Amino acid sequence: MDAILLALARAALDLGDAHLKAGQPAAAAECLRRVLAVVPDFDAGYARLSQALAEQRAWPALLDAYRRLALLHPEFAQGAWARRASVLRAMLLDAHGPRVLGGPFAGMVFDGTVSEGCYLPRMLGCYEAELHPHLDALGARRPELVINVGCAEGYYAVGLARRWPWVTVHARDIDPAALDACRGLAATNGVADRVLLGDRFDGADFAAYAGRRVLVVCDIEGFEEELLDPERFPALAGFDVLAELHPFARPDMADLITGRFRPTHTVAVVPTRVPDAAALPSPLAELRAEDRALAVWETRGTPTPWAVMTARAMDRP
Repeated sequence: MDAILLALARAALDLGDAHLKAGQPAAAAECLRRVLAVVPDFDAGYARLSQALAEQRAWPALLDAYRRLALLHPEFAQGAWARRASVLRAMLLDAHGPRVLGGPFAGMVFDGTVSEGCYLPRMLGCYEAELHPHLDALGARRPELVINVGCAEGYYAVGLARRWPWVTVHARDIDPAALDACRGLAATNGVADRVLLGDRFDGADFAAYAGRRVLVVCDIEGFEEELLDPERFPALAGFDVLAELHPFARPDMADLITGRFRPTHTVAVVPTRVPDAAALPSPLAELRAEDRALAVWETRGTPTPWAVMTARAMDRP
């Protein structure tokens, strides 16, 4: 049955494409509806088509099916884009296995499972590429401890523990599911002994680390306004800080946070940068431009710059 469905589906896609090229989208939509009506529900029919194509690892055909679905049926467009992203994930896993392919965390065992946000840029290693040179510079300052507030699934917590084998990472998140994912990722990558997990982190907790060489990595969706305040939490004056800034929470967030740290830190604001969709590994490199763009899209509604703030107290070796 699946072989018959697959043959019918391919015929439907070809006919639908011909109708689209002829400027007849309604006819193309009807073509797909009729040929895929092997079950009464159209969406279920497309799900069966997806399964048949996926079982044969017919990734280009499956991506094309979702492209046409989005074009022909706008009501399914959002779901089609999400399913296309999942196909790209399957392509990468099929070709390269569960590991990060590039960037500072290249080689980390990672199957694309995330607690929030995008997964393809993480798998490719181009996620937040604007930070890569700054991570190298921060590592050269030899922190002994990283406090990762808002660790999510552990991409940074585990990635930094692997890249800097001398460091201990305190990974914090208020989401129990995220902590479970981080725990699993740390164990899979052999760094569970250096990734110490905990839930909520309050500003007063910084005092316990005063006098040590600390890097704070902070991504807490706007709550950085409350946490990153060296006047209230003086230990911060001696720590390096890498913080994602969220203007949606407060339009002047960048000026507010960096202004607090300028008396004690060297400060840079790093804008969001779109990765190069042309420089992708096989098999993604051979895909349509729209799929290459989807692969590097970080799903941000608005730009979220980063503050890189190095403590002058840590400038000495």
